[in-house]
Amino acid sequence: MIAAFFYCVCAFLVLTIAWKYATGPAPLDYHARILDKAGVSVPRAVSGLLLAQYRTLAATILAFALAVIAIAIFGVTAGRVWARIAAPVCILVFSLPLAQIGRKAERVTGVRTPWRLGAVTSGIAILAFLLSWLE
Repeated sequence: MIAAFFYCVCAFLVLTIAWKYATGPAPLDYHARILDKAGVSVPRAVSGLLLAQYRTLAATILAFALAVIAIAIFGVTAGRVWARIAAPVCILVFSLPLAQIGRKAERVTGVRTPWRLGAVTSGIAILAFLLSWLE
């Protein structure tokens, strides 16, 4: 039960990213700062395309988070081995690149990125994975 709770926490953290892409401007604040530092201005047509991509990405991330919640509630709580493996793998496939790529972008540009969210989510997923074998 505790592992499933932590997987749901991971899903909630992922949902915060979906919310940002669903409701934020295009480009997002930190994207805009990175582009500004590079001296790049985004034409209006490109902003419109980015906005469409952001909204689509938000829906995709929402679907992913809901799938993780379903795996946690219906698989992990039932003690299913496949769910104990699938939940952390899915989360880590999402959160590790978020952490690694975002951290590199921050280091290169000096603009604060959300890589920490990916790192925290990864850590919680690993903790949940370990806990799932103790329950």
